[in-house]
Amino acid sequence: HAEYGWMMHEEGESGVAAHQLELAVAAVAAGGGNLRGAVAACQVASQFSNHAADPNDEPELADYRFRLAQVYWTLGGGKRSERGTGAHAALLAAAAVPGRHQAGAFGWLGRWYQEVAHDAHRAIKCYQRSVSLDPTQEAAGCELVGLLV
Repeated sequence: HAEYGWMMHEEGESGVAAHQLELAVAAVAAGGGNLRGAVAACQVASQFSNHAADPNDEPELADYRFRLAQVYWTLGGGKRSERGTGAHAALLAAAAVPGRHQAGAFGWLGRWYQEVAHDAHRAIKCYQRSVSLDPTQEAAGCELVGLLV
C-alpha cells in the first residue's frame, strides 16, 4: 500500500495516496499481515488524534507516517492545519522514531509550526533538530537561517 500510495501522490492523486498510506500505517500498526486488524485500525490511523508518539514504533511505520503527513499537507484544509491530527500528528509520530525519515520529519514539523501554527520558537527548534540529524537538510537549514536573522 505504501509504495502505491506514494506513487499516487507523485502523480497528483493525493486522495488515493492518503487512503493507501493510511492502510499501510494501519497494517504495520496492527502487526503487519493481519488484514482484519488493519482494516479496523485504519479507522483510527487517519485520525491520530489520541496517538501519543511511541518510541518503540518501527522505522517502517514512522516512514509511512512521514509520507502520509506530506500527503495530508498537499490535501490542505484540516488535514494540514489541525493541531493533533492529520499532518501535525503524523509528523510528531514520525519524528519520535530514529531512522532515515527523522531529519525530514523534523524539517516538515518546523514548517508546520512556522506556516500553520505561527510559532517561530518551535519552528526554530524543529529546524535545528533536523539539521543536527542530517546537515544536508537544505530546506530546514534555509528556513532556520531565515528565522534567525
